[in-house]
Amino acid sequence: MKFHTAKNGAGVTLQTLIVAFLFVSLLVVLGGSVQACPCNTVTVPESDPQYNNTDGLQFSRTRQYRQEFESAISAARLYCEKHKNVSHRAIVSDIDETLFDNREFDSASPQFDRSKWMRWVAEERAPVHKLTANFLSWARSQGFAVFLVTTRGEDTRINTIYNLVRDSVAYDGLFMRPAGNKQTHQALKTAFRKQIQEEGFTIVVNLGDQFSDLAGGYADDCEKLPNRMYFHR
Repeated sequence: MKFHTAKNGAGVTLQTLIVAFLFVSLLVVLGGSVQACPCNTVTVPESDPQYNNTDGLQFSRTRQYRQEFESAISAARLYCEKHKNVSHRAIVSDIDETLFDNREFDSASPQFDRSKWMRWVAEERAPVHKLTANFLSWARSQGFAVFLVTTRGEDTRINTIYNLVRDSVAYDGLFMRPAGNKQTHQALKTAFRKQIQEEGFTIVVNLGDQFSDLAGGYADDCEKLPNRMYFHR
């Protein structure tokens, strides 16, 4: 990358300022504390961002999408590296669009249809996002318990488990929406994380593609994965 060297009023070049900023940033990552994004600071946007299936699918095939996904997973791993000694440490991960890649379904069903969705889930063949799956596998190898938290209904538990088995995903707990439960995504997932904490675990990292996956607290660090196909409260 080539920098211009126009001077400011104090005689400091733009190149010098940029290099200094990069140097300080590197020191923070390598020698300082990792800057967490605590879940109690995450909020769900008040206005719907008006995501849609078609544009969201197109975005998911871009370099920017890949970079955002990689950045979130890298940040999660870095935070875990700094907190390997936490007692009863755990990771919480959403499933759909965080671990499972449902773009085949979304491509075939531009308008969401619950009956079609249930048939897709029953096929038990959603592929995983490799970056997420590899991160969860690594985390378990480092002594982190892995809890999957989803608003999929309990009536899909067997299908979901077999899909996880098919994709060789190991985990330590699967929390799903109880029959008849009408809570928002945020309320239900917050309640699940609270339950995990009350059982004695410290949730070091919480992963999700929706702000409602992350808001509500009960986790030290939150990492949001990109998804512009839909928005849930």
